[in-house]
Amino acid sequence: MPFIDYPRVKQSLGIAALRDAYPTTFLNMRGNICGINPLALWLSGALKVGEPFHPERLLGANAFTMTAQQMHRIPAELNREFYMTRSAIVKRQDERSQLTIYAPFIAAMHADPVRAEIYESAPQYPEREWEYPFTIAHPEQPEIMLEFQASIYRLEENGGFLLLYYPVNTTLPIIEDINSRLIERLGKVISVQTEKQEQEEPNRMLLETGYHTFFRDYYPRLIHDPLWYLCGENKAHRLMMGMSVVNMHFFEMFLTPLVRYFLGAIQDSTAPRALKYFDMFTTPYMREGHDLHEQYEQTMQRLSRLDEFNAVLERARRWHIHLNSAANLHLLAGSDEPFYTCRVILPWRFEPDVHLQFKSMVRFLFEEGMLPHGDRRNYEITLVPENYETDVAMLLLPLLESPPSDGEGMSAYHQFLWLLALLKVVDEAMTTTEENTTWEPEEPFERIYGALKSRPAMSHQGQTEEMMLMTESRVTIELLGRKGKISKASLLTLLYTYTLTQPHLKPLSDFLAQELALE
Repeated sequence: MPFIDYPRVKQSLGIAALRDAYPTTFLNMRGNICGINPLALWLSGALKVGEPFHPERLLGANAFTMTAQQMHRIPAELNREFYMTRSAIVKRQDERSQLTIYAPFIAAMHADPVRAEIYESAPQYPEREWEYPFTIAHPEQPEIMLEFQASIYRLEENGGFLLLYYPVNTTLPIIEDINSRLIERLGKVISVQTEKQEQEEPNRMLLETGYHTFFRDYYPRLIHDPLWYLCGENKAHRLMMGMSVVNMHFFEMFLTPLVRYFLGAIQDSTAPRALKYFDMFTTPYMREGHDLHEQYEQTMQRLSRLDEFNAVLERARRWHIHLNSAANLHLLAGSDEPFYTCRVILPWRFEPDVHLQFKSMVRFLFEEGMLPHGDRRNYEITLVPENYETDVAMLLLPLLESPPSDGEGMSAYHQFLWLLALLKVVDEAMTTTEENTTWEPEEPFERIYGALKSRPAMSHQGQTEEMMLMTESRVTIELLGRKGKISKASLLTLLYTYTLTQPHLKPLSDFLAQELALE
């Protein structure tokens, strides 16, 4: 039977995503709304700009029932993929659920001939059902159609689902303007309701409290100078990119076609937001008397030669884009506390189709002796993994770069011993709390690999040591998948795509390919 596994995000960062500048809804496993931000409430028509935040208008409601009530705003001819995806999910449910929870949706679909045809023809398992274009009428000006790229993420450990609507095309400036107006009135408020709170605290609201800032050394890190030239990077960033980016300008890296491709729909809002930050922080250098003015002018001339730079800069200056207020507060206070800027999606070095997802966290690096309110500072950017697949990819990179034996000379037995050690390191990482920022993969690997090498020879019922190691690896992979943090398929794909680049690891590659084929 086919199995659909949505892209995953960590629970802590999933909830934090409600503070992003996109309409975002948090659903429990039954599809009930248990978290929402003002933009999503506004998009649903349940909040007008100027009103107080009333999350109770949607909290507890079922997302499919809400769809049924909003169908007059969601034209079938512009939303075939959306309706097909929703129909497929409903058709997979048991009969009792279809007669109760999903009955309003089913009835609304069959009330219209076009939607009825979509419902009946929807496959049970559509391809990539976690992302689709979505068009809905403006809640206050129904003649205006708002376009989004919708993405659904699964919170790890069965924590529910995160539904994000990334605005595209002419919808972008509208959403940026509404978001800024909502924040000016309400602050960065969100509402999250847990199972226990459904009875006790139905209207719990959370103000801006920031993101968890537990950073480890294997997270990619960059340092910008005052004009945003890249002047430092850590080993993790070099390994992820497969090269050094020092001496490039940030936007020479950020606006490349490859990065634009992987960011997808969020690039349309992320790029203007990044340029807005750049514009804000370099404003003092525009003054002719400033000693960095000449370098600033040279930098702008250099950047203007990049494709789309001038167009994105014009949008950044024209649109009403809200920036994280923590940035200005930390700057004025001379604080080096990190603050969130945007999401970043990058390819796995050994397979571009595997997307690594990060939150970009920035902190100011004030030079020694510099006044706290000085207008020069460096910037440290840390890419914090959004999900455990990305976390595992980053902790594996330094171990894959330096296998324990001389490449070509690694026997099949030692290859499987190495694989088992890698899997046990991943297992240790999955059981180590995020607060433990000193945990790094190299020391556990040395310890685990050394212990495996010193084990007495194994054999059982005619199985060779090599076969025993394969069995132990299968069991470890199965147990890791059951923990709900990283799927078996994701873990196998990370390892398999690496082995394909190493011809001497063919026994390992063949084993991983066989296991992957079973998923």
